[in-house]
Amino acid sequence: YLLAQLLQAGQPTLSDGTIDYVAAINQRLSQGVTTDNNAAVILLQVFEPTGKVPEELAALGVKQPALAQPMRSLPHFAQDQHLDVTHAALGNQEMEARQRPWKDEEFPAIAAWLDANKAGLALSRTGADRPRYFVPWVPDAQGDNVLSALPSTVSLMDDRDVLLCAAMRSAGAKDVAAALADLRQVRKLGELETQGRTEISVLVGKAASDAAWKAYAAMVTKMSLTDEQLAAVRRELEDRTIDPPARPPIDVEYLLAPATVMSCIAGDAQPFLRALALVFMPDE
Repeated sequence: YLLAQLLQAGQPTLSDGTIDYVAAINQRLSQGVTTDNNAAVILLQVFEPTGKVPEELAALGVKQPALAQPMRSLPHFAQDQHLDVTHAALGNQEMEARQRPWKDEEFPAIAAWLDANKAGLALSRTGADRPRYFVPWVPDAQGDNVLSALPSTVSLMDDRDVLLCAAMRSAGAKDVAAALADLRQVRKLGELETQGRTEISVLVGKAASDAAWKAYAAMVTKMSLTDEQLAAVRRELEDRTIDPPARPPIDVEYLLAPATVMSCIAGDAQPFLRALALVFMPDE
């Protein structure tokens, strides 16, 4: 019955008459999304495209790159610059640089990386200000694996991490206003990512928000802030409008889980239909 209702509702179908679930999900999640309000159009272009990002950008209709030279990841930047630091040490430094205020002499490689990528940082900040975030589901070459069509989350995680490093660098330089501005953008990225509605995107979005809150705590506990600066931090903490809402995720993993498939074979389609309904249910 539900499948008949979906077909009557004009859901896209494949050549054999069955519902094209990937196209249906894209149709549902892209409602109200335009090139001008979609943050993904910008945020997917901050770093050099890897994995599925080129296909996702093509599906979004992006033809001209936003940056003449996209950001290189920190390990690749260090390799390009022949910096005398091991990959493991660099990873530990970046993790610490995201979590507490720091000075350039503590992490010179990260400071140089941020200085060399000011255009990419600016683009991340601009992208976070857009209200919508839609990355198309792009199926694999065979087109028969819905899980393979899941949008990538690496680009947004990279955007989050570079903004956290920049925020904590500003904090270390006593520029509290700049630090708070970047942490606000990190929280916005978290809210945007949850719009993907998969369990993965919801978790990534909440992780961004949590990282920003930990950075606030580090500023308060590790810096000697003035009363005015403490008041500014408090205002940010009290503004919960930009944190990820409690959006129910589309449980695609459960939708295709072996137990769900076996239930259908046994004649009990309810687990499948319940998961499927999340794809098409209204947000209200």
